Amino acid sequence: MSGDTSAADVRPMSLADGTPVQLRPMGPADAEAVRSLWGRLSARTIEQRFFTQQTLDDDALHHLVAMDGRDRFALAAWAGGDIIGVARFDRLPEDPTTAEFAVTVQDDVQGRGIGTGLLRALVDAAKTRGVRRLHGDVLPGNDAMRRLVAAAGYTSTERDYGSSIAVSFNLG
Repeated sequence: MSGDTSAADVRPMSLADGTPVQLRPMGPADAEAVRSLWGRLSARTIEQRFFTQQTLDDDALHHLVAMDGRDRFALAAWAGGDIIGVARFDRLPEDPTTAEFAVTVQDDVQGRGIGTGLLRALVDAAKTRGVRRLHGDVLPGNDAMRRLVAAAGYTSTERDYGSSIAVSFNLG
């Protein structure tokens, strides 16, 4: 991984049951761990993240792990040697202070604080890279993602486009 990655981007956290989780920047070396995570995601989780059912071919995998550390940045949550969640941002070329964000958490550990921890750490990483606003599109039924932003401590604005809802918030 290249770019502006620092020790501040690596964070320990624990689940409510004491399971240790480490959040750290993700890059090309994590490709097989991402492929493994994909295999543990339900069809519903994949659809909520990518808006369609899709397979993870080599090109898609490369896109998911090709980070420059500045304009494309991702954090992976690791537990027991596996990636169990990912949060990422991609800076918008037309507005370098805004980035599109996404969070994905393995189904069997959803609702245990991993998404919230990933989003908070992603916000910190984004702020150090000059991002001031995050934007994400969510499917209308994906209330969990909309609640995640509030749980992380941010007030979002939403715009309903029918097929998707644009969720945006300032990083402060």
